[in-house]
Amino acid sequence: MSEVPYRDDHGLIGVLDHFGIGPTSLLGHGGEAWVFAYGQDLVLRVLHPGGQRSHVDRSHALIAELSCGPHAYDLPQLVDVGEFAGRVFALERRLRGRSVLDELTSSSARRRSALIEAFLVTADAVGDLHLEPRDGFGDLLRDDGVTATSWRSYLAERAARNMARSTLDLASIDPGALAAELPEAEGAAFVHLDLYPGNVLTDGSSITAVLDFGATCVVGDRRLDPLSAVVYLEAPEISPSVRAEDIEVARRWLQSRGLQRWLEPARRWLAAYWSFAVDDPKVLSWSARILAASR
Repeated sequence: MSEVPYRDDHGLIGVLDHFGIGPTSLLGHGGEAWVFAYGQDLVLRVLHPGGQRSHVDRSHALIAELSCGPHAYDLPQLVDVGEFAGRVFALERRLRGRSVLDELTSSSARRRSALIEAFLVTADAVGDLHLEPRDGFGDLLRDDGVTATSWRSYLAERAARNMARSTLDLASIDPGALAAELPEAEGAAFVHLDLYPGNVLTDGSSITAVLDFGATCVVGDRRLDPLSAVVYLEAPEISPSVRAEDIEVARRWLQSRGLQRWLEPARRWLAAYWSFAVDDPKVLSWSARILAASR
């Protein structure tokens, strides 16, 4: 076990031993869970310490709601959820494709351009997913959820709360000013907010699935998803396989839809939002860099 990144996580190792899964089955990990292949058709998600079964239940209840309407890509499908060795796990269907982030490591120039556009079209279309009416704007799945009567009020309060959890010196950053730079929502829609290219799957040309419906999901302005997708593409700390020509394609796409003017305000707000990610050095480094430039 000395070679594996989770060698000191005895609860995780206990779950993997229970399912007969070895380190070669590791698919990846994020802020909420480790993910492993389990046979040909399933994946095993093991939540980090402190993760609760209610988080899985609420996430998949939201996905079931979102799935009620038409969508051109797959969403996660829960098979089973349980607990072993003090850790919550979920078995889900393994969805077709590999991440856009991985695909960009080897795609040709022509295919990359089409893939970037498909990625952004999907980021925009996520706002069409079926969501029952909610009161106001705000978090859908967080334990410390914020709800507000206006989108900008939510943006300000969420940025303030996340910055308060950061290890960065953010005393000079005004969350209200960051929120005021973004437009008020034209209507309430589903916003994923974590549509970086590692959370979207592709078969090399079309988008096959969208993943990771977690604590970032909100009711808000649907324009923030395509904007955030471009912000994440442009961050080498987050999307290292992206090239300069990919960014050019993405910016032209934003320009064609009249969204370019909101890119820098979105970048600054997202940097404040992700400043709480103290356990992710790459994301925290990106957040620090963007916020330092905005002072």
